[in-house]
Amino acid sequence: MKRLIVLLAAAMSLCAYPQSWDRFKEDTISRDLPLIPGWCSKDQADRLMDLVYEIKPLISVEIGAFGGSSTYPIAQTLSFLGQGVVYAIDAWDNEAVQKGFEPNHPYLSWWSQIGIDMNYINHYFISLINQRKLSDYCCPVRRLSEEAAALFLDGQIDFLYIDGNCSAEGSLQDVTLYYPKVKKGGYIWLNQADLPTKNKATTFLMQRCEWIREESMGVRCLVFKKN
Repeated sequence: MKRLIVLLAAAMSLCAYPQSWDRFKEDTISRDLPLIPGWCSKDQADRLMDLVYEIKPLISVEIGAFGGSSTYPIAQTLSFLGQGVVYAIDAWDNEAVQKGFEPNHPYLSWWSQIGIDMNYINHYFISLINQRKLSDYCCPVRRLSEEAAALFLDGQIDFLYIDGNCSAEGSLQDVTLYYPKVKKGGYIWLNQADLPTKNKATTFLMQRCEWIREESMGVRCLVFKKN
């Protein structure tokens, strides 16, 4: 009888957790990620999922969700953990993306050439979250990041992922507005930190946080822990 109970308990455990973490992560990155619009590479998604898995944040905030290529790995990890929510902030608006750049900046020319329909991207994002049954772990917030900051209390955020407007003005505004919202000991991921326009944002965080080198990806993606 005891042996039967042990076998039943093991079977129930396998049903509750049908995949190991490594297998779950591999499926998310290799099977799902290539289908999602965005610029999150497989290596970046791998590092991002491991970080979220390690720190187990209850409140995560992403600035700059776009099609969900970075949101999805975060939300998937939270679903595996069975706890937490990521607030995915994005205006899904072309003017907001281009704000802060000089008229002749190459970024504006590139963005206008690719001709993205942001309303379509927003609808895709919502559908992705619903179809993957991630609505308990992801809350889309269609607002400018400066407007959405008021939704969070100081010291409330466990994990902040910054990949919004990449102008010097926009990126600095995001870190200065949201830094107080991160709790002491919370984590901040600054994406595309190697862009010259993000030098001020990077300096701001370097002066106030611990740079976690082992979690960062060179100088492209920097991970900080708030002191």
